[in-house]
Amino acid sequence: MIGKIEDPTLRSFAKALFEPIWESFKKGVAAKNYHHAYIGGLLQHSANVGEIAYNLARFYNLKTDIVLLGAILHDIGKVWEFDIFPKFEHNSYYSKLGHIFLGAHYVREKAREFNIPKEIADEIVHIILSHHGEYVRGSPVLPKTPEAMLVHLVDNLDAQMNHILMKNEKDR
Repeated sequence: MIGKIEDPTLRSFAKALFEPIWESFKKGVAAKNYHHAYIGGLLQHSANVGEIAYNLARFYNLKTDIVLLGAILHDIGKVWEFDIFPKFEHNSYYSKLGHIFLGAHYVREKAREFNIPKEIADEIVHIILSHHGEYVRGSPVLPKTPEAMLVHLVDNLDAQMNHILMKNEKDR
């Protein structure tokens, strides 16, 4: 997915974000129970959201690099929020902050280190902060850009599709 980012600076930024946490990210879970609740679920969910959102961003003529970055980073805070061994549990320290805050903070700090223009960093962080789409679902802000709305909708779509597909598989 990172290879689809057209701007070379943003592509390097994405690589720099994932490099120190890659081992945890690729093994991480996207949720404790509801969707992608298995080893590697976080990577699968993030890649799915990235691929679908990227294609829809192109269809709607949106900022594809911003959408793709927001999509693959929207749940990056789950690397710290969830422990996966010996079982899937919320981390006793980091779960107090939540994956939305953790991800937004991590991306904001790395953007400063990488000298990403504030406007671009703000757009990516906004996607992370608003990806749950509603205050009652944990978003501190609502999606205010087409790019943020798209990532929110695709995140929800992928989570619900995974949930129903896994449920159907268990029922067989």
